Amino acid sequence: MQKDMVPRIFNRNIKLIFVIAAFIIMLIWLYRINIQQRLLIRNTIYTIVIDAGSTGSRLHVFKLNHDDFESKKFDIQLVNEELLLKVKPGLSAYSQNPKIAADSIEPLLIRALEVIPSSYHSYTRLSLKATAGLRLVSDKIADKILDHIRDLFKKYPFRIKTETDVAILDGKFEGIYSWLTLNYALKSFETFSETSICSLDMGGGSTQVTFIPSQKISNEQNLVSVKIDRTKYNMFAKSFLGFGLMSARLSIIQNDPINLGAKENRLFSRCIPNGKNFTWSQQGKDFLLSSSIEKNSTSYENCSKIVSKTIGDNFEAPPGLESKNIYAFSFYYDRLNNAKLFGDQHGGLIRIEKIKEAAKLFCNGGYNQNIDSEDKDFGFLCMDLTFIYSILVHGYGLSDAKEIFVSNQVNGMEISWALGAAFHMLNQGI
Repeated sequence: MQKDMVPRIFNRNIKLIFVIAAFIIMLIWLYRINIQQRLLIRNTIYTIVIDAGSTGSRLHVFKLNHDDFESKKFDIQLVNEELLLKVKPGLSAYSQNPKIAADSIEPLLIRALEVIPSSYHSYTRLSLKATAGLRLVSDKIADKILDHIRDLFKKYPFRIKTETDVAILDGKFEGIYSWLTLNYALKSFETFSETSICSLDMGGGSTQVTFIPSQKISNEQNLVSVKIDRTKYNMFAKSFLGFGLMSARLSIIQNDPINLGAKENRLFSRCIPNGKNFTWSQQGKDFLLSSSIEKNSTSYENCSKIVSKTIGDNFEAPPGLESKNIYAFSFYYDRLNNAKLFGDQHGGLIRIEKIKEAAKLFCNGGYNQNIDSEDKDFGFLCMDLTFIYSILVHGYGLSDAKEIFVSNQVNGMEISWALGAAFHMLNQGI
């Protein structure tokens, strides 16, 4: 009997040892999986930046991979923009109802939940920056809208690090962030050529010029000290509020003397093609626009005079700009592309004098036959091209012979300030 028990006890102990060993192996395996997942999360960061512009709010999601967080050197992968969303109108259109303004961007948050893996939600930094649209409304209204947005964000699992993650973006930093994105796309920081690059951005409510000056700047208010990857730059950064394309359109129309005594929502312009009539919405108001009541008075000369009056002395030519490699995007690209000035759909190099020639063509009644003349934006091409040309030459002091690169993307990357803002958040620490 006792002899039979020895092998049984031995066999039982062997089984127990195998069970314990298997359990230990499983624990080690689970621990390694957990470590790998934690390292993956640590080395991969998602950031959400909502661009709350004057014409609408757009969701940007950036996926950033890196081996060494402290080095601040990132391999950027952008989530397919086609999966993301833009909602219209802009937040400022809801100035009478701040709660609805906040509700209008909730579809962007829902989309972000779908695009970003759930295991990353609590690690993902969320930021909303409002641009010229909210800069143009009163501080009281803007603060109410932003407070409602902060309340909305608390319902979602993403990270809000500081109250300034939901704020109005200073116009200078809108330009600096665009410049950062541009230089990343060009790989300028790797080749130390960033000092030669100038970015021109034109939104709906403001326009920006940003570069590293090679000459002394007399007005030091336009200089901003920025630290990028341990390097300090003294940058020229200037934003012109009210000179984004949509705001400028309204100013140009209202500055036309033929509108003296006109009804508030029935306006005329000598920058609108002869015989053209259409409706247009801006700043929450609907306008019926027409060419001048004076027969055949639309011409480049007449339009140029009104545009020059609108620009006035609000611009000061930055010294040394002519020698820079200039990249222009946003509405610069949109309107020149609408005028069919590029052979490539993404834009390219263009001499500034070509913009003037196109403006004359549209103002004087001619146009490319491939353009839909029934599109209401066609009615603005004379005005928009004249305005863009005037900003470049009379505002920034560039010559007609200067070539600038106008595009919606560089090396396959869309140029916007949102990626630059994501860089800034990373430098602050996620």
